[in-house]
Amino acid sequence: MPTEPEAPASPSLVSADCIYFSLRLRKDRMRQVVADINARFPEESVEQRARRLMDDLTQLSLWGELIILQDC
Repeated sequence: MPTEPEAPASPSLVSADCIYFSLRLRKDRMRQVVADINARFPEESVEQRARRLMDDLTQLSLWGELIILQDC
């Protein structure tokens, strides 16, 4: 009986590994960014600072998503 060759690694597994690796790297950076926003805008509410952070990072996140989706 012939044996079937092993299938190459699934792109989804490669993408998942990349995402988890990136998240570990980004955790400290996100803490720094949040601390910076808190220091720069202490008069704003938590919700306003969170909105500011989300608005600033939206474009970066979209680019990251496009890069990951190209792998699929």
